[in-house]
Amino acid sequence: MLLEICTDTLASSVIAQKAGANRIELCADLCVGGTTPSAGLIRLVKEKLDIPIAVMIRPRSGDFCYSEDELDTMKANIKFAKDSGVESVVFGVLTAEGQINIPKMTELIAQARPMKVTCHRAFDMTKNPIESLDILIDLGVDRLLTGGFSNTAFDGIETLKMLNEKSRGQITIMAGSGINVDNITKLISNTGITEFHLSGKTKKDSQMIFRKTAISMGAASGDNEYLIEQASFKTIKSVADLLKT
Repeated sequence: MLLEICTDTLASSVIAQKAGANRIELCADLCVGGTTPSAGLIRLVKEKLDIPIAVMIRPRSGDFCYSEDELDTMKANIKFAKDSGVESVVFGVLTAEGQINIPKMTELIAQARPMKVTCHRAFDMTKNPIESLDILIDLGVDRLLTGGFSNTAFDGIETLKMLNEKSRGQITIMAGSGINVDNITKLISNTGITEFHLSGKTKKDSQMIFRKTAISMGAASGDNEYLIEQASFKTIKSVADLLKT
């Protein structure tokens, strides 16, 4: 059993390792599903952690149909991750018609090697799970992160089971989205999947004493800017301990 924790700060990454995570998916902006983290964050996390790191390669939030400029940015970020000694990268590119973009994925995978490659939940936004799975296998993608074509892995449990069976050991299926200590046991027993992905986040209050709640820097409401999300040691450890039993 393997537990991957997605983080977007150095503090959360350190907490996740201490709590028993086996791998970190390092991102920025988890509030929008994750984008590429900064060069400084990649280097610091690589220096501070002993467990493997997978770096998110996503140039912006929103859909996964990218312009040539965005693809060039992705290639540059992949090169930086590789030069920094990162173990794997995480990306996905789709066509406008909702299929895996084979030519663009081929380019990015070539840029990434010899790092491992994970296709993220862009997969869940494609038309057909089996067709998309077969394409990823043919491309040589190492791992697929998916919620089973659903908002949460628990809702997608039947599709996850099917994907794991169809993968035939040619690609690792990693379940992600909405996974917690209350549902992971059922996911294991019903899908046969052995890798799981979650954030295990909690909210902590800001250290700010003076607060200007009438002005927002982009959050949905001013109050949100005084609540900071961080990995929860207790939440992650509870899942990590369960996976060890």
